[in-house]
Amino acid sequence: MLVKVHIESFGASTDGSLTFQDIMPDDYDWDSLNRQETQSLIALGIQYTDKNEWYVKQDQFDNPVYAAEIDNAYAGALAKGANGTFKLCGLHGLAFGGNYSAKHDLIFEFSLF
Repeated sequence: MLVKVHIESFGASTDGSLTFQDIMPDDYDWDSLNRQETQSLIALGIQYTDKNEWYVKQDQFDNPVYAAEIDNAYAGALAKGANGTFKLCGLHGLAFGGNYSAKHDLIFEFSLF
């Protein structure tokens, strides 16, 4: 039996003191963002930590897949008793003017087949 893994959604939540807009990493020069852009733009992605953990692999997760592009994405399948891990990748500006919190929701859906 396999565990099928879908990423149902991945995006900014309004629960923090800042709510970011998810964008692609090539959309801006991250080192040059002003304070307003820094406090509103982010590129967060996830990718396989080790694709060999996955029984069914999806090549797109060999590199980061960003929140701005994920919409019910099939991430692969795991064999019984296996672990499948992702790592979080992110780009953001550097002009923060204080301490802030921001949240993202990453929702997985698991099914057996």
